[in-house]
This record gives sequence, C-alpha cells and structure tokens, in this order.
Amino acid sequence: MAGFSDLPLELVEFILSYCSQPELYALSIMSKSLFNITGPFLYKNVDLCIRSKAPPVDRFIINMTDQRRLLNRITTLRIGQSSFERIAIDGRQRLAPSTPENQTTVLNLACKILGAMFGPILSQQSKNLIDDIYSRNYGGFVTLIILLSRNLRRLEIMDQGCNLILPQYLYYHLNTMDIRQRIPSPSIPEMSFNVDHTGVQSLNRDCRFDLASVLTTPGLTTLEFYVYNITRLSASEMPFTRFSPTIGLAALNITTIILRHTRLITGILTCILPHTRALRTLVCEYFYDWGSHDWTRNVSEKRWINVSALNDNLHFVKSSLQILVASVECCDLTRPFFQQPDILAQSTGKLDLVDFEKLHTLELPFPFITGDFQFSHRNAFESKLPPNLRHLLLRPDMSRAQFTYPVDTTLFLLETHLTAWTKHAEASVVANTDTTYMFRVTLSLVANTPGLESVTIWQPAQRSVGWSQAQLEDLTTLCKDNRIACVVAYPQLIRTLKAENWNLVKECVLVDPNRSIGNLTEKRLRGRRENGIPLGLGAQYHLHAIRQGAVDAWSDYP
Repeated sequence: MAGFSDLPLELVEFILSYCSQPELYALSIMSKSLFNITGPFLYKNVDLCIRSKAPPVDRFIINMTDQRRLLNRITTLRIGQSSFERIAIDGRQRLAPSTPENQTTVLNLACKILGAMFGPILSQQSKNLIDDIYSRNYGGFVTLIILLSRNLRRLEIMDQGCNLILPQYLYYHLNTMDIRQRIPSPSIPEMSFNVDHTGVQSLNRDCRFDLASVLTTPGLTTLEFYVYNITRLSASEMPFTRFSPTIGLAALNITTIILRHTRLITGILTCILPHTRALRTLVCEYFYDWGSHDWTRNVSEKRWINVSALNDNLHFVKSSLQILVASVECCDLTRPFFQQPDILAQSTGKLDLVDFEKLHTLELPFPFITGDFQFSHRNAFESKLPPNLRHLLLRPDMSRAQFTYPVDTTLFLLETHLTAWTKHAEASVVANTDTTYMFRVTLSLVANTPGLESVTIWQPAQRSVGWSQAQLEDLTTLCKDNRIACVVAYPQLIRTLKAENWNLVKECVLVDPNRSIGNLTEKRLRGRRENGIPLGLGAQYHLHAIRQGAVDAWSDYP
C-alpha cells in the first residue's frame, strides 16, 4: 500500500482540505516533505483560543514574524476562550505572565511593526496598543495579528464569559483615524460571535454583544452570532436600538446575517434590519428550551413564534433580500420526544412575500408558508410566495415528526412505564400523520408555483416517520412532468449517532432536468451549501439527546 507521501499531490491536497488543525500539525512533523505540503493548510485556519494545550498568543506572534509569508496564508482566525476548555484568566482581560525573554521580544516586535506602519513617531493609539501588549492584554495581541494578516477573510470570536471584550477592543484599534489614514484598513469580510463549532448553544446568558462595534468592522459583509437577551446587544447597560452619531450608516454593507439558536429573533431583527438595507441573505434559527423558562413570567413570550412580526421586519430589506432561511425548535430538552409540549398556543401568523421581487430561495417550515400550525388536513391554505421564487426547501420543523428518534422500547415493558409506552405509540402515529400532511402540501406547492426550478424536502431524523417510497415516487413523477429538480435531504446527526455530524447532510437527487440520465445521485454536505446557507440548523434537541444517551444505538438505523 502506498504511503501518504507517495500519493499524487492533487490527492494529498484534497485530503488535507478536510483535516482539522491538530491533524495537520501531526502530519507536518512527520517529515520535511509533508511539512512543505501541509504548511499552506496548517496556517490557513488558525485557532488561537485560550486553552491549556495551545501555544501562547505572544509565542505565535514571535514565530510568525520570523516567517512573514506564513501570515499571508491566514484566511480564518479563531480567537477568544475555548469552548471545549474553560481557562481562568488573571484579571478581566489579561493573560498569564510570560517569560521575560518572550515579553521583551514581543514588545520590541510590536514597536518595530507599528513604527514601520506609522512612522518613527507613534500616535497615541499606537502607544495604547503597546501598553496593552505590555500589560498582557489578549485583545492587544489579537489586534497586532490582525494588522499583520493582510489576507484575513474570517474572524471567529468566542467570548462566552465576556472577559475579553474583544468586539469593542478591535473596534477601538481598527477604526481609528490613525490607522485609516496611514495604511489600508484591515478588511474582514466575515465575522462570527459565540458560534460554537460543536453546534451546541452557549450556556452563558449574560454575555454582551457590542453590535455597533461589530457592524462597523472594515469590509464586513457576513455576520453570524448568538445572543441570548436583546438587552445584551450593546456594551453599555442600555439596549441597542440605534447607532450612535459617530457611526456612519452609509458605511454598512452587510449582505448576510445569520442568527443562531436564539429565542428573540423578532427583537434582534427590529434592531438590525433598519440599518442593513443591502441585506441579501437572512438566516434565523429559532430555539426555545421550554424547560428552562417560566412561561407565566412574560405574557408576550406566549406568542414567541410570531411569523407576522417577522414579516413586518423583512419589509426593511424587501428591495434587496434574495435568500430567506428559518428553522424552529420549541422543545423541552429534559423530556423525550413523545412528551414534548404543544407549541400551538405559542405560534401565530404566516409569511406574505408577494412583494419581495428579488427573493428567489426559501428554506422554511411548512407553517411559515401555510399558516397552519396544526398540520390539519382539513384546513385549506393560500400560499403567498415571492413572484420570482426558484428554489424551495421545506423543513419538518414544528411538526410532531421533528424531534423523533429511535428509543429502546424494551424499557417500556415494565408496568410502571405503560404510560410512556402509550405516549410513545401515540406520538409515532401523529408523527406519521404530519408527514402525510407535509407530503400533500408539497405536491400542492410544486404544482402551483410557476417558475420553480428546484424543491428540496428535509426528512425527519427518524427513518420510520419519513416519507414512504410511494410518496417519493409521486413527488418524483410530478417534478419530472414540470421539469423541476427534486432533492431529498437526510440529516446525519441521528442517523450516525455522532455529535460531530450535527451539520452533516446527505442529499439524494431524485430528479435533475439538466441530466439526460435519470439515475439517483447522492452527495454529502457539511457546514454550508454552495450558496452560503448553513447546515445543522435546528439540531439542539437531538444534540442534547445524543449527549444524554437517550438515543438507542442498537436500532436498525442505516
């Protein structure tokens, strides 16, 4: 069998593109030839989150200044506190003391770098940056790295404990007149805040997100973030409702906003959308853990899935919006899927998108289109889809098939568990009923939506409540007759029983009008689609079920 270093270079580079940073590092120290191959990939995505088994950020700066070409390879930088390991920080923002040699070296480098950028006479901002580095301020080190990384495309901030105040810190140093006048301002097109790579929602509910500072990051076009409370959208105690006079609205060019697993979509959009009139892609991941809140505390929260309010907010970006994605999870993480609460009383409204002429892609739960949260076969519906809709993706969210997963039913044989057995059987029946409803609505939408080019059907997590083969064949026939591409999406989290597959999806193309051969094709996608739509939405409940061992690993589940 050929060794790794003996494989063709193209194949090796393809394999390396799927490796994580620790795996790339392990390969780079095996041989000089592998180091030369893995080097560009190793420094493409750099993780400088604070944790015990990571090189200190000052040591990284020293190493990189000796090899400046490696800095030009950095396209993604992850900073802040590690989500996997909580490390205590000495003081609010400061790192642990370093060796005197490292401290002196990094200070000399900072003075040399800033002197080369701004001249021998340093400005007050440059002096402040040097003072921050001298005092071991993590934000100071990160700012210096960003100034040196001219090809940086994405900045990921993990500040769950709010100890680092990174957004405000970066804004202070990167938006000063001194930097903008003397050097090309560092451009960071993409930024994420408190979005965990494991897919799990942040447990910290007191963290503030200084939205105004982040929105004015030079060159920012894509923003992905999680915030628990609307009052945490600013650095001050006052909630963010408008920009301060020092922040110019004309400078905003946000084209993509992704709100991850949060319950206050409406309130956040009310703050943001009036200032982002160039928005083209909006992704809203509704998530509400029923078991962690007192529903009688706030009457307004009883209708927290307010689709009409979402529709009102969308009118701020009516002339620019092209892609709209929404997922919904309203669940009790402490209960099995057959004991989930009824969300009918918490849901209202439907989308009216007939005036959105540029909107061409929708990924939505069925009730957002039909207004029928009961999934009732007796209720007629009138869809108000955009006139130029080309791609429709339909999710099983809010149905009783959404949270199903395989369980060990032998546990129900005990007499004390007969009630659970009954509820499990009833939940399985109504889940299949909702699946039949989704099948019929899909046929109606495909047959009555002119100009539609593709339809994608998300399947529930459990195979037994998914679409039957006969239903898929009927949809295939209808799509062939109308020359519409037909795709079925299977989320792989429950199917593989691996938490790391929370954003892995298998897509089966049933119909492709552009192919002369009608054979079924399959592909697997992870992370994002080609158009930038994130995968793994609405996965909090099943991630929790897997971590708690509630899913039966011995079920017949391919």
